[in-house]
Amino acid sequence: MLPRPEVRWRRGAVSPTAAVGMLSVMSLVLAACGSGLATGDTATDAATSTTGTTTTTGATPGSSTTTSTSAPEGSSTSGQSQNDEALGIGDDYFPDTGNPGYDVISYDLTLDVDDDLVSFEAVAKIALTTTESLDELRLDLDGHEVAKTTIDGTEVPNHRAGLDLVLTPKQPLPAKASVAVTVDYGGTPEPRGSEVLGGLGWLGTPGEGSYVVSEPDGASNWFPANDHPSDKATFGFEITVPEGVEAVANGTRTGETTKSGRTTWSWSVRDPMATYLATVAIGQYTFFEGTAPDGLPLLSAVADEVVKQEGKPAIDAVLGQLPQMLTVLSQRFGPYPFETYGIIVVGKPLGFALETQTRSIFGSDMWAEPIYQAHELAHQWYGDSVSLELWEDIWLNEGFATMGEWLWAEATGGSGGPPLSAGSSLAPPLDPGPDAMFDTSVYVRGGLTLKALRQEVGDTKFFTIMSTWAADHRLANANTDDFLQLVDEVGGSDAESLVSAWLSEPEPP
Repeated sequence: MLPRPEVRWRRGAVSPTAAVGMLSVMSLVLAACGSGLATGDTATDAATSTTGTTTTTGATPGSSTTTSTSAPEGSSTSGQSQNDEALGIGDDYFPDTGNPGYDVISYDLTLDVDDDLVSFEAVAKIALTTTESLDELRLDLDGHEVAKTTIDGTEVPNHRAGLDLVLTPKQPLPAKASVAVTVDYGGTPEPRGSEVLGGLGWLGTPGEGSYVVSEPDGASNWFPANDHPSDKATFGFEITVPEGVEAVANGTRTGETTKSGRTTWSWSVRDPMATYLATVAIGQYTFFEGTAPDGLPLLSAVADEVVKQEGKPAIDAVLGQLPQMLTVLSQRFGPYPFETYGIIVVGKPLGFALETQTRSIFGSDMWAEPIYQAHELAHQWYGDSVSLELWEDIWLNEGFATMGEWLWAEATGGSGGPPLSAGSSLAPPLDPGPDAMFDTSVYVRGGLTLKALRQEVGDTKFFTIMSTWAADHRLANANTDDFLQLVDEVGGSDAESLVSAWLSEPEPP
């Protein structure tokens, strides 16, 4: 995920563009070499798109939520905290997000979307295991009216503590206990104000549609979560919308039923997923299905507006590249890690793409470029399957996806990335700080770190490192120290020292 290279945000600033996704690093290479790039359409400009397609603007600031029912005695449904302090999981980049003391096993989200295609009433069923004794259970939930909370079927009081929704069980929860939590909630989500990028989460325009982009900390905008990539879980979605409207999500489509003018779309994610990678898109979409050479099912959803503009043959041609791309990257990285793949294309230019797990999401301006497709596909291995423990290691996501771009370009007759000398003007990509985690250096110098490693150890050892990294930490979490240890084991101490210098020293070797 990266804002356009000519724009930089700092803590507390709101992005003037729809900068909540991942731009192609090839564009960044041009910027690093001095080439000019035009700034894309802003979220405000995009708000004028045609009715029936997905949009990005979100609810009007200051608008009220719509669901209001009685809550348990002692609970708070106003969104105001009784204690202003959120607990946080211990990530310095986003100290309010995540919560310690438990691991989520699964989220089952049932959303009943209003006719405006933006507001909803919802029930979140969360299965978790405690890792320590807990007097209270905290979930990240930004806004929304909370109607009811239960633990193991017993209604319990709740209150707000900053970003946290705090549930108080009648008795402390013991360590290593399996716990079932439900939260009945709803409203009109207002995009979460990220300290880095601005509005994230559930974004929509009444009457037109909604979609979700949450990296890094926007998932709590639309469902109660342990909103940190270190706690991954499986997901199920049941999304009810007016008949004639499509609802797309991650994973495998498991059902579509229509009754009394309302259609329920069901989707299931069988492999653990970080909360920021969960997505939903609601609007007018056409589905495109296919199969990769190894039998992997492919399912993409393209906004009807894009289908009308581009024509079905053009869309078939672009989506027809995905099987070859999967084959090329699988040969470099190892087997594709999930049960399906595809893309979501919303009906207007957004200036970003995001690696939402199993189904990357694009704007109408970027979806047709192979280099963008390769970047988001590479993320399925690096970032989605192998996920971060802390956000300071974001180069493990973006540097690896950048290398994925270069490998695809190389396999199709293009350049395998810029020369290593391009890294001299870029800051070290490791632990860039929360204000710079989406800066050019994380992507380009992160990718050049891997290119330098490849030149040092040769292709055989390099691709052994890449595939071993993907296999050893598949569906799990890892950090830079883990990667350096693998480099040392496969490539030797000189290779490990080289990578460390590229990651941390002001001037790369």
